[in-house]
Amino acid sequence: MNKMQNFEKPTIIHLVLNKEWGGGEQYVYDLCRHLQQEGYPVWVVSRPVPAVIQRLESLHARLITLPLRGVPDVWSAWALARLLREAHNPVIHVHNFKAAFIAVFARTLSGRPARIVVSRHLVRKGKTGWLYRYLYKQVDRIIFVSRLAQRQFLSTRPKIETSKLTVVYNSIIPIPTAAPDSPLRTQFGIAPETPILMYHGRLAEEKGLRVLLKAVAQLQDVPYVLMLIGCGDAAFENTLQHDIATLHLQDKVHLLGFHANVYPLIHQCDIGLVPSIVAESISLASLEYMSQGKPIVATNNGGQVEIIANQRNGILVPPHDPTAMAQAIRTLLLHPDMRHSMGTQSLHDFQQQHSYAVFYQQIKKVYFQ
Repeated sequence: MNKMQNFEKPTIIHLVLNKEWGGGEQYVYDLCRHLQQEGYPVWVVSRPVPAVIQRLESLHARLITLPLRGVPDVWSAWALARLLREAHNPVIHVHNFKAAFIAVFARTLSGRPARIVVSRHLVRKGKTGWLYRYLYKQVDRIIFVSRLAQRQFLSTRPKIETSKLTVVYNSIIPIPTAAPDSPLRTQFGIAPETPILMYHGRLAEEKGLRVLLKAVAQLQDVPYVLMLIGCGDAAFENTLQHDIATLHLQDKVHLLGFHANVYPLIHQCDIGLVPSIVAESISLASLEYMSQGKPIVATNNGGQVEIIANQRNGILVPPHDPTAMAQAIRTLLLHPDMRHSMGTQSLHDFQQQHSYAVFYQQIKKVYFQ
């Protein structure tokens, strides 16, 4: 695409505030990459955080560092206003309301029209004070990553036009799965007929891992191996190790640590586990298991109920209930045909409803309506 064609497209500007790389930053990265592939000029404004900047530099987009301190940060608003005067029909996509205030002030200072889109990644109640009433009036659209996130936001009845609200489920871009150097079955001496259970994500109390360990401790009469992938606070990891020893699970449960690319590991598992005991807005882990055609056992207290259909592509259980989780896992362990059919349905549902192509088209509608 030549430079003139590129310039005539609207400029997409992302504001990134977090102090570390996480799911929100990956969301921005993947979206920027797809926009670039279609010839859209992409600018990214980030706090000067080396770990974040280093990853964003690989986009080869225009990268600007600003303090981005929220409501009182007049300097960032003024600097962003200068950028808006250079941009062609800009769309500003921000990923929390602190950044939205800066975007609104910058648009006013620039004297230029710009569309402001906010993604709401968390499950939190909407604020109702006068400052937020002003903000809701100024932004053009708010994207919620699940219906749960939207319901929780609206539970306080914030004063906002409902036509500005939309739900666009997050998605992921599966990395092509290459054959691992040391397959899990070879590495841990797992028999071909022994199912592999898997959890991947942060090792933290709210992820329900202690409940999960109590659940699998009830399955000593059936063959399985559980892999826990990820890292967390050292104290909590020590707690998990203590629980594993106390429940006599040393031969059944293995902690594999952090892996940048989990897809080769997910590809080797038989059942994906999402045992969170808090209501999360959306479960990226669930989408990752679905993209690899795996059945899922998950708790029914968060956005995962919107992508996992009980008894169709997985089994949903109450949080804090190790017995219910154990029963669900046992059902899949004892019925390989059910595992296969649910896994096939998982992959189909991901491709039809939650693929990145579906997500990307919906985001572009929000940008350019």
